[in-house]
Amino acid sequence: MPPPTEYYKKSIKELEAIQGIDIETLFEYANKSN
Repeated sequence: MPPPTEYYKKSIKELEAIQGIDIETLFEYANKSN
C-alpha cells in the first residue's frame, strides 16, 4: 500500500469514485491479476 499522504488520499478517493469499490479490494484484484 502507498503511504497515506495527501496525494494518495486524493487519488484513492478518485479511484474509489471511478471504480465504485474500496481501495483494498482494488489492490487485491490487481495483485491477483499479476
